Amino acid sequence: MRVLLCFDENPAAQALIRSAVRLATERTAELYALYVEPPGASTRRTPASAAQLARNQRLADDLGAQVTVVHSHRVADAILAFANEHAIDIIVLGRAQHLWWRRRFGGDIAAQVVAHSAGIDVQILDC
Repeated sequence: MRVLLCFDENPAAQALIRSAVRLATERTAELYALYVEPPGASTRRTPASAAQLARNQRLADDLGAQVTVVHSHRVADAILAFANEHAIDIIVLGRAQHLWWRRRFGGDIAAQVVAHSAGIDVQILDC
């Protein structure tokens, strides 16, 4: 079994990471952590946001996830491609509470992943 955790630079991602670790542990699953970075985002990120992203990546790594960063404007497509390439059974992601997030990245990422997940269980947590 394989679990894919999708995270971002949001401080609430720390709770999401811990939830995914618990899920993977309960199911004796391999845990992958994925951050999808839109091209150019690193140059627009504030120092505080960059530091939080680094903390989130470090936490996922420290808790045993295989952390990967991919660059894509199409976040949902990148998540699904990674999931298919790595034979993921469960995708864990957070639902953004802020409308600016949805506008910035082309809609509700969670809804897009669910709509196209075809056989992959998707668990969405509010963050």
